[in-house]
Amino acid sequence: ENGLKKLIKYDKLNYYESVQLEQLFRKETAHFKSKQFLVCNAPGMEKFSNSYPYGWTTLSKTTWDSKPFCKPIGFRKFTENGTNKTKYFLEFNTLYCAMLTVLNNARFRKSFSKWYSLNPTHYNKYAYEMTLIKPRLTNKIFQK
Repeated sequence: ENGLKKLIKYDKLNYYESVQLEQLFRKETAHFKSKQFLVCNAPGMEKFSNSYPYGWTTLSKTTWDSKPFCKPIGFRKFTENGTNKTKYFLEFNTLYCAMLTVLNNARFRKSFSKWYSLNPTHYNKYAYEMTLIKPRLTNKIFQK
């Protein structure tokens, strides 16, 4: 809840964005309860290189360079749910920083569902699945 409130206050997060951001986080983190989320504060951001910006060049330009306190603080090794593959996920100091990163990614790509895939078939299915998730925190904050 505090991460969303900070985004509303400092980053002009509106209701529509808040709904989708919360739905994405809930979908990717088992409603904020997954081990990976509890350790990394993030919705499963894989690293694609071993050094900053870990393969996320656009996000370094749109978010982390202007707010260096929000840069990932490293990465952690996890076994991915469902695939049992070992993967490395970015770790953030705060939930606010991870949420801001995801928000700016969505604003840049003009879609929250492109978090999952850039393939239209996949991101459209993902977008539909997100709509099935109730954004309880957002509705509480915006009093809906």
